[in-house]
Amino acid sequence: MEKFWRLLKRNKEKKFLILDIGTEAIKTLSFKKDSAGRIEILEKSLEYFDQYGVFNTRDFEKEFFKKAILRSLGDLKEKTDCSFIIGLPPNILKARIVCHFLKRKKDQKLISARGQEKIVNRVLEKTKEKIFKKWNEEMGLLDRDLEFFSLKILKYKIDGYEVPQLSGYKGKIIEVKVLVTFLIKDYFKKFEKIFEEIGLKEKKFFHLAEGLNSYFKKIPDALFLDVGGETIQFFLVKNNSLEVMGEIPSAGKFFSEVLSERLGIKLEEARFLKERYANEEFSPETANRIKEIFEMPLRFWFENLKKSLKKYISQNLLFQNIFIFGGAVQLPEIKKILREGNWESFFINNKPKIEIFLPEELKGLDDKNTSQYVGCFLLFIASQK
Repeated sequence: MEKFWRLLKRNKEKKFLILDIGTEAIKTLSFKKDSAGRIEILEKSLEYFDQYGVFNTRDFEKEFFKKAILRSLGDLKEKTDCSFIIGLPPNILKARIVCHFLKRKKDQKLISARGQEKIVNRVLEKTKEKIFKKWNEEMGLLDRDLEFFSLKILKYKIDGYEVPQLSGYKGKIIEVKVLVTFLIKDYFKKFEKIFEEIGLKEKKFFHLAEGLNSYFKKIPDALFLDVGGETIQFFLVKNNSLEVMGEIPSAGKFFSEVLSERLGIKLEEARFLKERYANEEFSPETANRIKEIFEMPLRFWFENLKKSLKKYISQNLLFQNIFIFGGAVQLPEIKKILREGNWESFFINNKPKIEIFLPEELKGLDDKNTSQYVGCFLLFIASQK
């Protein structure tokens, strides 16, 4: 937390405006440092897209996105002194962990600064090659189709021992862990065009994994779930380090679709109904009716979550704590089944401890739906590294 305040002191006169663009809505959070040295929230908002499924295809309709971001920004002229930080939808901007193992022939020789530079350059190129190969196999994309945003070294190890850098050390087996963020180049061009038309020139893009990484020293072993509209992003942390991450295509929108189908109402109306239910605005009778509708679909959702996680997480990466955030965690059924559901068939011996992930710096935000803005805050942290 002290590091965070030092970051703000460096940007004492700056205002920050974060746009966290999801799969069904855009969340904005603007703030500045007040005279007492604390965060002063200037504005927060949530704007849904005019239609669902805006980003379901490569040819997404940019006008839907453009209208939503203009609404979320309000009067852009009043925000010209802001630093704009942007996160893109998780089914568009991807982040992955790539590990490399290299064997040294002269293992008793100390690695020089020049030697480290060569190793890092080699590792980063191999990281790109791995990403190219994987996405070519899964989506048929060519090298020229991908745009890399960042490649960051997370950890060095030599012969199994973690080291702060490679230079000055010797050993036989070098392990380098890299966090890489990327997206389809065609998407990036469309986003750039949209922001150009809006008049948003000074901006930076980040993935929330880059900000979440700052909290792993405090939370050394856990599974983080960002439960959004159409996608769940998961991040598994082991020994203070991000080990596995990915996306699961089933989140809050699934429950809106259940209500829409069962009650015969439009999806937009179902989403509004779901939000009112989450905010406890209904009578006990109405709330019980909605709870009954969710009962069977909820079990299906939970089993799908576990099944999807099993594809990515090996059994030697056990965890006991699950931290959840995102707009959909307001739905009480999600919190309930994560806490009370049968995880034993997965690979946890006992029920995990479920907590809402809320950075200390946001706890003063007077809003029962504060977890919706955690992504915004993580994007800010990412921008300050």
